Amino acid sequence: TAGNNYAVSIGTAGNNYVNTVNTFIFQTFANASNITSGVLPSGRLSGSYTGITGVGTISTGTWQGSTVNVAYGGTGITSATLNGVVFGSGGSGALQVTAAGTDGQVLQSNQGVPQFAMLDGGVF
Repeated sequence: TAGNNYAVSIGTAGNNYVNTVNTFIFQTFANASNITSGVLPSGRLSGSYTGITGVGTISTGTWQGSTVNVAYGGTGITSATLNGVVFGSGGSGALQVTAAGTDGQVLQSNQGVPQFAMLDGGVF
């Protein structure tokens, strides 16, 4: 009887220890603040993560964000004219887009906004 009581006590203590270790391991792996690198399955990501300090490459999906300004490597525009040409407007302002040219027109500028027009032979 004493041996059985000892075995039960050891078994209970062992189970408590294993449960404690398993709980700690689960909490460690389940806590996103413990992740330092690697790939997270999408099922682990939900809600707001304000502590993200780096990004990777977005290889799938649809951009659902706001316009990316020039200062951050974007164009600062949300759409462009079909067959227009994108050009800088100086400083960190949004890039501009010309209207589309037609047959025979070339892109020209005389210290102003570039535009498509017929080439004038001028006087030489």
